Amino acid sequence: EPQLVVYGVTFFASEAILVWGVFILPFAAQIAGVDCHCGLDLLLGQFHALIEDLKELL
Repeated sequence: EPQLVVYGVTFFASEAILVWGVFILPFAAQIAGVDCHCGLDLLLGQFHALIEDLKELL
């Protein structure tokens, strides 16, 4: 049962990172006037980190 709790917490943390990276950062970059390429690089970096976290879970 402790593994299930840790998995649940990690899963929700990964979802929060995904929501942050997909929905919030692009809008923040546009509002701040950041170049689109920099925002895309930041998003790709976050997706890479998310994929690495998911690999560790599996």
